[in-house]
Amino acid sequence: MWWSYLLYDKNESLYEAQLNAALLNHNATIGITVSFESFQKTETYNSIVEKHNRQKWMIFGEGSVFLVLLILGTVQLFRTFSKEVSLARQQNNFLLSITHELKSPIASIKLSLQTLSKRIQFEEKYERLINNSIEDTDRLQGLVENILFAARMENHSYSFERKKENVSDIIEYLVEKYRIIVGNTRTIHAIIQPDIDYKIDKEAFRSALMNLLENAYKYSDLNSLIQIHFYQKENQLFFEVKDEGKGISSEEKSKIFEKFYRIL
Repeated sequence: MWWSYLLYDKNESLYEAQLNAALLNHNATIGITVSFESFQKTETYNSIVEKHNRQKWMIFGEGSVFLVLLILGTVQLFRTFSKEVSLARQQNNFLLSITHELKSPIASIKLSLQTLSKRIQFEEKYERLINNSIEDTDRLQGLVENILFAARMENHSYSFERKKENVSDIIEYLVEKYRIIVGNTRTIHAIIQPDIDYKIDKEAFRSALMNLLENAYKYSDLNSLIQIHFYQKENQLFFEVKDEGKGISSEEKSKIFEKFYRIL
């Protein structure tokens, strides 16, 4: 519209200039000064007016075409965006459904294994196999809960509920659970400041911390040291995990919070 307005304004200015120039030229040609009303009856005037009208219709036509194309493009973009949103919503709903379906058999398998381990006396190797199976189901259950939590976050169906919790106890529990997952493959050294109370969303807090711990396990070498430090300073909580892996390059650090990003 602004482009059309500028062209129209320029065309009007040019039209007035052409009329004035043609009138002066007409007077010079006939050798006398005639009024503008008399000049309007000449062929020169009619030619200039006709050309001016063609220019106006051309500007109107081009502007209309551009406007229609813009509207059509906007409509098409909106439709494409709506389809993408609908597809993303369907994917999230599918993810929520499948994770809910996975939780039931995992819980059932874990319960059966725990019942066997408590009620039946096995040889040492069978007992070790059952305990390993229980640990694997715990880990699988944690992965499913992470997927479910991520899907709920993506679907904007998760509302953070902050309650006052003993954060030190939660972290001690997570670290002990982490020791079981790591086993004898890594050395865990943890320093946890006791009795720190803070308002947190327990589920989100545990998920974030376990992800940090699991990354340290995944990207460090066998028999290496993993250090965990939790403390409070000036009403802020600090949770530090340090491993002996190869680390992250400076170029990659700005990308680590992007969704699904993984360093190759």
